[in-house]
Amino acid sequence: MGKNINLLGQKISEARTKLKISQRELARLAHVDSGEISRIEAGLRQKPNVLILNKIAKVLNLDFKDLSNLAGYNNEDINLNSSSNQNDDQVENFTKFFFAVLKDINKRRANDTECQKIIMNLIDRLENPDLYEKPTTKKDVIIILKEITSILTPNLEKFDKAKYPDININVNSKKQS
Repeated sequence: MGKNINLLGQKISEARTKLKISQRELARLAHVDSGEISRIEAGLRQKPNVLILNKIAKVLNLDFKDLSNLAGYNNEDINLNSSSNQNDDQVENFTKFFFAVLKDINKRRANDTECQKIIMNLIDRLENPDLYEKPTTKKDVIIILKEITSILTPNLEKFDKAKYPDININVNSKKQS
């Protein structure tokens, strides 16, 4: 296994050097401690965490499975991590969707608030006609109601299902004997 660890460190070092980035820069880009990068490249880290290997692979544009094999992980370990990466992507997609829904809700609430103000103003004009220069006519009421309807119409539309994230729950569990 020691030979593979040295090959792992060598492969990471060569890829990093080819991209002309320092260990510290690789660590920053991969969100990993720079000491860990140094230990992996020097062959001092016996079996680096697969999540760290995955981050390094992404930054250096290396094949994660190759790095994992060099680190001594078997295919089952690699496949579990790959499904974890897919789940991470799904979480990211769901997060984007969630914030799009929140934005949509805020827009609809703003529409509702605007309509509430218009309605309150209309009620005030109808209840207190003497406070206004001219009386509110039936035609004025119809115009105001049409304005309210146009403001509320987007709120009645369903949320676009094309924006729904594709959620594919992939749970891998080891079979128990």
